[in-house]
Amino acid sequence: MPDSSVSRPHLVLLVDDDLRTSRRMAEMLREDGFAVELARDGAAAVARLARFPLPDAIVTELNTAHADGTAISHFARARNPHMPIIVATGYPHLFHAADFGAEAPLVFTKPVDYASLRDTLRAALRDGALPTAAGAEIAPEPGEVRLESTPQDDTGNALSRAQAVRAVR
Repeated sequence: MPDSSVSRPHLVLLVDDDLRTSRRMAEMLREDGFAVELARDGAAAVARLARFPLPDAIVTELNTAHADGTAISHFARARNPHMPIIVATGYPHLFHAADFGAEAPLVFTKPVDYASLRDTLRAALRDGALPTAAGAEIAPEPGEVRLESTPQDDTGNALSRAQAVRAVR
C-alpha cells in the first residue's frame, strides 16, 4: 500500500518557445523539487491543459505561437479558477492586466530572477495565491503602460541583457 504521507511534487507547466532557456529553467525547477512539463507554444499548452492531471501552476511567456499567454491563462482558469499563473516575458509593455480577468498574474521581466520566481511559485502553491515578489511586478492597472529601456539590435529587435553584453564585446 502506497504511503499517503508522501506528497507528489507540484507540477508546473512551463510555456516558452525558446527551447534552450525553457529547458534550463525546467532543470532548475526540478532541482528545487518541482515536477515540470514543457510546452513550446500556446497550442501545446492548451492541449496539455485539456488532460489530467492538471498542472498546479503555469509559467508562460506572453507571446507564444498559436495561442498567447492570455489565451493560455483563460483556458487554464476555465479548468481551475485558482491556478497560479506567472508571466515571464521580454515584452512587459505588451502586458495588459485587464486581458487576464479578475486575477491577473505576476509579471517577471526576462531575464528572470530565478530565485524570486521559485519563491513566488512556492508561496503561490502553498498559500493558493500569488504573492508580490521581489523581481516580479504587480500587474499594471488597465490603461497603464509600462515601458522599459531594452537594448535593441540593428533591426530594432529587443535583445536580452546577455545578448547585449555579447554584442558589446
